[in-house]
Amino acid sequence: MQNSSKVNDTPSPTPNTGPNAVRIPHEVGHLLMETVRRNNVVMDDVREKIFTIRENSTGNPFEITVEMQRLANELLELRKWNDSAIQAVREILENPWEKDRETVAESVDLESVLLELEKKFLDQVMAFSEAIRTEEGQWRATKSSAQAEIPGEIILNELKKIHQGVTELRHSMKELEIRATTDGLTGLLNRIRIQEHIHTEAERFWRYGHPASLVFLDIDHFKRINDTHGHGTGDQVLRRVGEILRGNIRNTDFAGRWGGEEFVILLPNTDLTRARMLSEKLRVRIMDPGEGNAIPVTSSIGVSQIGTGETWETWVERSDAAMYRAKNNGRNRVETDYGNPENLASVTPAKNFVQLRWHESYDCGHPVIDEQHRGLFERANSLISAMINDVPVPEISKHLGLLLTDAVTHFRDEEAILEEILYPDLEGHKKIHQKLVSEALELYDQLISGHDVMWKCFQFLAYTVVAQHMLSEDQKFFPFVVPEGEA
Repeated sequence: MQNSSKVNDTPSPTPNTGPNAVRIPHEVGHLLMETVRRNNVVMDDVREKIFTIRENSTGNPFEITVEMQRLANELLELRKWNDSAIQAVREILENPWEKDRETVAESVDLESVLLELEKKFLDQVMAFSEAIRTEEGQWRATKSSAQAEIPGEIILNELKKIHQGVTELRHSMKELEIRATTDGLTGLLNRIRIQEHIHTEAERFWRYGHPASLVFLDIDHFKRINDTHGHGTGDQVLRRVGEILRGNIRNTDFAGRWGGEEFVILLPNTDLTRARMLSEKLRVRIMDPGEGNAIPVTSSIGVSQIGTGETWETWVERSDAAMYRAKNNGRNRVETDYGNPENLASVTPAKNFVQLRWHESYDCGHPVIDEQHRGLFERANSLISAMINDVPVPEISKHLGLLLTDAVTHFRDEEAILEEILYPDLEGHKKIHQKLVSEALELYDQLISGHDVMWKCFQFLAYTVVAQHMLSEDQKFFPFVVPEGEA
């Protein structure tokens, strides 16, 4: 191809290494970049030929013929190259996506580059058509003894074919990008892409301090589903979970398949409480078999919020570890990794204790439950203040007794409300209440009997019964409560 070594003064494509960077297989990226370079070189030649034709419109026709001959040859070679590039991309698209192609290179914004080429060729088609026509509208076709006739229509047709080829390349590249960044079975982001978004969101937190939470979800006993019902049924389960995730997150959230039966949801601008609420909602939705699906499916979910000074890798590790705790603790549950308590933005240090601080995100929307939750927080803080100020033991015992009484009353009222709203996991919630009350009464009886369990009793009532229970188990029924005024 002539003039292939010509210096191209067209600005090089700007690298795009952010989360919107095009990701395609290595070999395709190199092929398309070389195609872009060659097209830009020829585009410069087209501009020069148009200028030469215009300048010699009344001059030596032989010079016009020579220039047009060179341009026709150059365009023909370029079209052959583009056709080979298109064929190479087609072959990749027609073959199954191999696993080794999942490792793809961050490239420049090739879609924008190819789109710009489309526009350039279209502009040159119009410019060339104008340049090679006479004032009477006839083609500037010339003849000589040394050159065969090269009508401008041939060159125009070549330009149009190249334009069409570049358009096809851009569409194929977009399809490759989707293939390289999307899980083919579920339609969610693949691990490479979701990991990029996690890294980007971590950087945004480091720079601006915006909260972000991460949810790891694993389908319980998935191997048993495959072994019992077949891999086709297992694939159906994976697709259905993918649909549930996609249908229950915001447009600003990201859902991806981490691998196998494990999924990840990235929640920008979301604190731990809201992430926990979404996780419980997803857990319940996944349990619902739906119409025509008799296979019971449950999930184990881990949630964490990124903390100050934390890397994105440790953030991922904490979420993954929380998910495995959910599996080890019986499956079909959500476990939360609180990390540093300061990350919750819900506690403040007071001497050697932690004072509980209410946050509006703890409101479920039911006036009775919310009022009682706030009352338990106040009662717990009164107990903490008594401990801090070293009040006499009988006075602390009195605070402990009041907190226990309030907790028992609240559990009874809460269970009645959950029964009214038809909370599906009511029986499980009752069992948790019974266990908490049983342990609390045993500790309180030991305290009254003179055993040295004051600190243990205080910690269990103030933090386990009130704070941790409300921030974990109670969050599960929040999605089923219709806020007052919205019923």
